[in-house]
Amino acid sequence: MGSVCGGISKFGVDMAQAFGLPAMPVGQPGHCAFIWYKNGGFALSNDINGWAGSSTHGGIAPAWNGLTKYSVSWYRLMDAAQKSDKYWLTEKILLATKYKSDMNLKFTILEKMTEWCPQNWNIWLDLIETLKDKDLIKDASDSLLDTLTSVRKSLAAVSNLAPSSIATASESSDSLENIIDLSGSTSWGSKETTAWVELDLQGVCDISSVEIQWWGCSASSDYDIMIQGPDNKDWVRVQGTEDAGESPSFNGWSYLKTGWKDQTTKIRVQMREGEMDYWGYKILFGIRRLVVNGIRHDDNVVIASSKDIGSTVGIDLVDLCALHSLEVTGSGSVTVSRSTDGVTFSEIASGDVEGEGSFELSGVATNIRVDVGGGSVSEVSLVGVRYTVGDLLKIQAQEDLADNIEVYSDIAKRIDEATAE
Repeated sequence: MGSVCGGISKFGVDMAQAFGLPAMPVGQPGHCAFIWYKNGGFALSNDINGWAGSSTHGGIAPAWNGLTKYSVSWYRLMDAAQKSDKYWLTEKILLATKYKSDMNLKFTILEKMTEWCPQNWNIWLDLIETLKDKDLIKDASDSLLDTLTSVRKSLAAVSNLAPSSIATASESSDSLENIIDLSGSTSWGSKETTAWVELDLQGVCDISSVEIQWWGCSASSDYDIMIQGPDNKDWVRVQGTEDAGESPSFNGWSYLKTGWKDQTTKIRVQMREGEMDYWGYKILFGIRRLVVNGIRHDDNVVIASSKDIGSTVGIDLVDLCALHSLEVTGSGSVTVSRSTDGVTFSEIASGDVEGEGSFELSGVATNIRVDVGGGSVSEVSLVGVRYTVGDLLKIQAQEDLADNIEVYSDIAKRIDEATAE
C-alpha cells in the first residue's frame, strides 16, 4: 500500500479494529503514528518519536476525562490501572474520601492507595489537591516516612538531573524548557552560526554521561561540553564531539558515555558548524532533549537553630528532615533525641561538651529534643536536609511511575503548582 504517514497509520488502525483490537491514530511532530492492542498491551507503530513524543489525534476520545490531550501515555496508564485487582476498590474509596474534611486523614488514605494501584491517575490528582491545605504537615509527613527512608538509601543512584535544572540558551525561546521535560515532543532551535544551551544543575553533581537528541538534521558537527564547578566560575572544557563517536542520524542522539571527574554545578553545550533544516525555517542547531545523568550531592544546610537554651530545648522542624549533625555551644552532658510524631522520642547521640562540640546524627525527624545535664547550652544549630510533603510526594511518584516518565513529569509540575499557591 502506498501512502503518506497518515494513510499508512489509519490503515493500520482499520486492520487492527477489523480483528477486534483497540487501535487509534496518534499525532507526532510532522507525523502520524498509531497505537494498537498487541499481546496484552498497547504498542506504538509507524513511529518516529516514541511514546513521549506522541499526542492524542484529533477526533479521538481521550482517557482520564480529557487529561490525555497532549500525551497518549495516559492510555497505557489507564490500561495498567484497569488490569489491577485493586483498581475498583481504590475507585470506591476515592468516592468516600470526597466527603473527608480532615486533609491529613484524607492524605494518609490516598497515599496508602498509591501502594495498591499507583496507576490510578485520580488518586494522584486528589493527593495533589490536598497539598493546597497549609495545615497538611505532620500526619502527611509521617505517612511518607518510608518513602524518605528509601530515598536516603538510594541517593547514590545515578539519575537524569536535567528535569530539576534551570535551562538558558544563547537565544531564548518558549520551548527551551521542553528540552529537559523528558517528552522530546518539541524542540529548541537557533539560526545563528554559533549557539549554546546551558543547564544550572541546582547543586553540586558528579556527571556520568550526557545525551543529546538533535532536531531533524540540525545537529552540531563541532561542539564542546563546558562546565563550572563549586570552586570554579570559569568555563572549562571537559568533552566534545570527538567523545560521542559516530555522527547522529535524523532526529538522532549523540552519546557522551564516560562523564568526567570534576564536580559540576553548571553544564553548557557550546555549538558550532550546524546544518540548515530541510523545511525552510533556517534552523542551524536544534535540540529535542538534553539528558545529563549523574549523582546530586546531598546538600546539608542549617535547618534549625536556638539560643539561650538552658538545660533543655525542643525543636519543631515542621517538615520531615534528614539529619546530619548538631553543633552545640555550652558545657555539660548533652543528649540528643529525635521523633517523627512529636510524642515518642528516641536517643540518637550523647556526649560531654565544653565550649563547642559537634554530634553526628542520622535518620529522619520532625522534632528534635536536646537535654543538658550538669550545665547549660547557649546555642545549638541543627544541620540536615528539609523535605516538604510535596518533595516527598514527587519522590514517591517517581518511584511508582518509573516506567511512565511522561505521567510522572506531569505530576511533578502539578505538585509544584499546588505547593506554590
